[in-house]
Amino acid sequence: MKRYRPYRQCDHSRRPAATIGECLIAIALLLPVSVFVNRIAIQSNRTHAETAAQNDGFRELLNARERIGLWDFEGVTRGEIESMAAPPAMETIQHSYAWHAEVKEIQVPVVAKQITLSLTAGNSSDGTIRSVGPLTFWVFRP
Repeated sequence: MKRYRPYRQCDHSRRPAATIGECLIAIALLLPVSVFVNRIAIQSNRTHAETAAQNDGFRELLNARERIGLWDFEGVTRGEIESMAAPPAMETIQHSYAWHAEVKEIQVPVVAKQITLSLTAGNSSDGTIRSVGPLTFWVFRP
């Protein structure tokens, strides 16, 4: 036959839970670590967004180069280039943009126009202005 032991009082020398002081110390130790990790995450996200915007801008420069290459040789002027319509991708992302062009006529060794093209885009929501370029290319007389 089993012998039953009488109910014993709890042994308070072994605590089953943490005290409020221990919890406060744990929070105080974890708070700076969480702030540091949060800053790194925000900075990484910002860097990623800036890199994506630079890549989009450079892609638009390359697209503009292709469009300008299809123009008539005499129609390639600084005024025509700077008055080009907004790239569709830039209209949705950026609020303001401007093409900047420098056109030089070259006679030797072939008749051509040297074009240096850059794009400046601004975003009014965060106040940033990004400049992409310059991209230099040549349009030859047919």
